[in-house]
Amino acid sequence: MNSSNHFSIRIDQQTFRVEDPVITGAQILELAQKRPPNEWRLVFVRTAGSESIRSTEEVDVRKPGIEDFVTHKGDRTFLLLLNGVQHDWPAPFIEETWLRHLAQVDNSHQVWQENQGSADTALEPGQRAALGPAGVETFYTAPRSIEIIVNARPKVVTMPRLTFLQVVALADGLPSGENIVYTVVYRKGPRDNPEGSLVQGQSVKLKNGMVFNVTATDKS
Repeated sequence: MNSSNHFSIRIDQQTFRVEDPVITGAQILELAQKRPPNEWRLVFVRTAGSESIRSTEEVDVRKPGIEDFVTHKGDRTFLLLLNGVQHDWPAPFIEETWLRHLAQVDNSHQVWQENQGSADTALEPGQRAALGPAGVETFYTAPRSIEIIVNARPKVVTMPRLTFLQVVALADGLPSGENIVYTVVYRKGPRDNPEGSLVQGQSVKLKNGMVFNVTATDKS
């Protein structure tokens, strides 16, 4: 909380008071006793996109609330995408709790890390996720329980995406066999995929209330 004669900021989750409303990155590092400043990376944590702060760069801390900063000893910053928003980060890893903080969601939401060519990874509370030296790691959040409708029946799933085969498995009472071909169509999906169809090998992002219709055809 800020008063007329001082301002509060947090550095690595420790609260400090400063008198000047505009301070430099070097002053922030000095408050946290991170010396020498050229050996440390400093990031201004913001939900709209965290930013790296150079030692000579000035930061205005007069905004309502307490400004958050994170430091890490090293010679570079890392990039990540969270729910489509790009963030700088000072360390080669980030904790699940920080990702939920940046996304402004509580424990009712799960944090997921996207993996190219394999299933996405669900991060457990407090778990660290590695940030690669090259490229941008991508994360997103989703409700831990999602209710969808499959062939007019409600189903609760705990994954943010389902594959074609997983949707078919949720459809009760369909015939099976070598000559059976399944068709999957959906509607009321998220903004990325509001409606469409699925074929084997594909997956689709979910949202609460999404509707699937699965039909079976005998090709013999």
